[in-house]
Amino acid sequence: MTEEVTNNVVRAYEETIKGVEGSRSLMYPTFSRNSSMYTFSTENLSGYIGKLDVAGKDCLTVTASGDQIFSLALHGARSIDCFDMNENTYFFTQLKIAALKVLPYEEFISFFTDSERKEIVYRGLFATQASVDKNPNVYSSEVYSKIRPALTPDVRLYWDLIYKHFNNDGKSMAESFLFMGCDKETALRCNDYMHDEESYLATRNAMAGVNIRYFTKDIMSIHEIPGKYDLVLLSNIYDYLTHEYIGTMNDEQFLSYIKSGMTPILKDRANVAVAYQYHYKTKNNQFQRTLKTLFKSSWILERRESFEKFGMKKILFPSVISEYEKDGGLDCVYVYGGGKVK
Repeated sequence: MTEEVTNNVVRAYEETIKGVEGSRSLMYPTFSRNSSMYTFSTENLSGYIGKLDVAGKDCLTVTASGDQIFSLALHGARSIDCFDMNENTYFFTQLKIAALKVLPYEEFISFFTDSERKEIVYRGLFATQASVDKNPNVYSSEVYSKIRPALTPDVRLYWDLIYKHFNNDGKSMAESFLFMGCDKETALRCNDYMHDEESYLATRNAMAGVNIRYFTKDIMSIHEIPGKYDLVLLSNIYDYLTHEYIGTMNDEQFLSYIKSGMTPILKDRANVAVAYQYHYKTKNNQFQRTLKTLFKSSWILERRESFEKFGMKKILFPSVISEYEKDGGLDCVYVYGGGKVK
């Protein structure tokens, strides 16, 4: 490992710890080059990845928790490139890939999940999630010692520094702002590669045959990546870019970039999974109507109108978020392009 690489890893670690120990808004997460890491996707990837034409395709995805990578590999992607403005996603995804290689199924789940399940708790008008049956073995240093030899030198140094900072206490790591944690129940339901041991082992085999590249870029610069893709997954980045309180652009600007700015990296008849929308549809839309009455607008309803005006395809599937699921809720992925959608 060169001195330059070592210095970059130490810088990433130091900036991460500075962010972990700093103040932040609990309502609106902030994203930077060294932000908190999502341990698992909060999207129901099991609900839609299989409906996209993945087998044998060259794919680009947001790096995030790495779950999109695993799902694409399991469904037969030929190559997977990843982008994220948060370089910590590289270090975390590499930890997860190494764990997939060396840990048994149950031990992998125990290492990365912070509790058995989460319940919705209401505090006045606001709802938050509370962990139930917390996992004392999350990020266990003993289990990390099994994963460590499978890590590349740069990733090993990063996690060695992290574990040293937290005195090898995985529980303290999980409870810090280092991670945006996930419970076992949600992780298993959202991710097809974790549904059972057979799927887990199939993903391990699939990952061995897939070339993966990482790019530290935000969504508005991914057209600079040197590649051509059949499929691009953008998760719910749209939510943060166009949010009525914290957004930096409007719907028209975002969708214009999708339709024209991304052209250099798209193959003919490529598909772009433009946005993941939680609770697209429920039996009872009273909450959305209440928002519209109180604030004279409804972000959820208005963004749906924007996407449908652009004529995008929709993939609808059950929500796995408990309060929406109980109300018959459906999530939605909007797809732009000329490729196949099952």
